[in-house]
Amino acid sequence: MVRLVAPTTGEPLAVAFLDGKGETRALLPWKHWFAGQQGHDRWAELQAALAVAVEDEKFRQTRSADVWWQGHVLSADVRKMSPMEAKEARKEADWHHSVIGRNELLTLSLFSAVLLAGLFSDELPAFLAGLLSALTIAAALVPAGTSALVSRFSGDKVIEKVEDNA
Repeated sequence: MVRLVAPTTGEPLAVAFLDGKGETRALLPWKHWFAGQQGHDRWAELQAALAVAVEDEKFRQTRSADVWWQGHVLSADVRKMSPMEAKEARKEADWHHSVIGRNELLTLSLFSAVLLAGLFSDELPAFLAGLLSALTIAAALVPAGTSALVSRFSGDKVIEKVEDNA
């Protein structure tokens, strides 16, 4: 385990977890995991739980980076392990991700909509194709819409910090 520190100030930036070959496998931002009132206790608990040696390493930031972690191999870890906007959190936690991306629902619905005209046909095969197309569209959009609405109404709440006056 390596604690990355700023080269100029020596301030901790992140904790990197290494594998047996010395390759970084995970990166936790210090600010959101180990800073603050209980940060020292959490850091001590992590060290005790893992029982591995901890080294401090000066982090060499790329010159064009706006924040320290840009350009790091595991910068996506830092972004995902940090607090994020509610909209971005919903996007990351959506259940309908696929190979073609978030447009799968749109694509499936549009291709199925072509057969909806069969609902107005007198021919049984065309009517069945239109009916199955309508069921496909409903089966794709209703759960996704429900999930999005539930997430929006239950997940987008402002959390107020309780001040401890003790």
